[in-house]
Amino acid sequence: MKRISAALLSIGLVLFGLSGCSKSGNTAYSLKNDAASVVSDENDLHEEITDDSIDGASKQKEKSVEKDPVETKEDAVEPDQIDVDLREKLITEGNLNDDRILLFRQEDFDDDGINEAFALVMWDDAKEYDDEEAIEGDVWFVSPKECQKLLTSEGMGIGKTDRIFKFGNKRYELFDDTYATGSLTYAWYVDGGEVKDAPFSKIGTVITDVRDEDSFAILDSSYDALYDPEVDGTMGHTWKQYYFFYDENNDKICEYGGKDIDRSTAKDLCGMDLVGDCLPSGDKLTSLFYKGNGLVAMNYEHEEEGYINYYHLLYDYKKRTFLNDFGEETGTEPLAGIYSKALCPDMAVYPED
Repeated sequence: MKRISAALLSIGLVLFGLSGCSKSGNTAYSLKNDAASVVSDENDLHEEITDDSIDGASKQKEKSVEKDPVETKEDAVEPDQIDVDLREKLITEGNLNDDRILLFRQEDFDDDGINEAFALVMWDDAKEYDDEEAIEGDVWFVSPKECQKLLTSEGMGIGKTDRIFKFGNKRYELFDDTYATGSLTYAWYVDGGEVKDAPFSKIGTVITDVRDEDSFAILDSSYDALYDPEVDGTMGHTWKQYYFFYDENNDKICEYGGKDIDRSTAKDLCGMDLVGDCLPSGDKLTSLFYKGNGLVAMNYEHEEEGYINYYHLLYDYKKRTFLNDFGEETGTEPLAGIYSKALCPDMAVYPED
């Protein structure tokens, strides 16, 4: 086992140096790195996975949104400002060339009778990519009261296609800063004429959840497949989807949080003895919980000579099928890593008794 772990560590170091890694595909007691793609439902973007690049995206999770104010006014908007040419305002106050504006979405985002706009602006010295799915550039926000830069790409570029989520009275504007491993989604909304960060911004890759039109998923990137005592840390790149929904009663976006259950309750929900049938002999059950969207999650670990492989299973008790970490139907083969009760605990809503 030490040889396996050491090999994994060596491979990880080499891949890090070469900016190349592959997504984990898993069989019991071992880690396999297979070439894979992270798929964006909106952009249909397929890219080779590399650990080096996703590290950049992971660092972005820790950063606050970059804002480079060009003009900030606290005064109320005058009636004659309603008809302000926002594109011209962006060009003038941002000192930009019109032909560098690749996307300009203008509408009344907060329903106050006054338009605002989000724009994607290419750098003058931007690199051109063969797939033409992303460009090096910035995302700007402009309104009659202000003009400010919201995001500067630190990956391979910002996706050329924006997305809008409409939940309740809010419209969320989304842009993806892309990396070789996927993308990190930034999201904003407008309130009282001011642009604000969405609570699900800068967490992972926001994707459409086909289960429900009022829900979506966030693809999280972690290193939690294997504990190596020699380095006293975990390694092994995993990707897992977590599910979010719009709570109409409270007018907010929430995450489906997990609630602990016992083996008997899991059996009642799944119509099968999930623990008895799927937990390998000698392995340790570490958590068992279910979520309001129909998922039952079982985490367990296999230890050998101080090395610990972490696994989980996901079962959709509404559809009576096992799911993989991308929401696709699959078999009983274990999935690498630890599935959390909530990706964003502050947004989580847990099942009631």
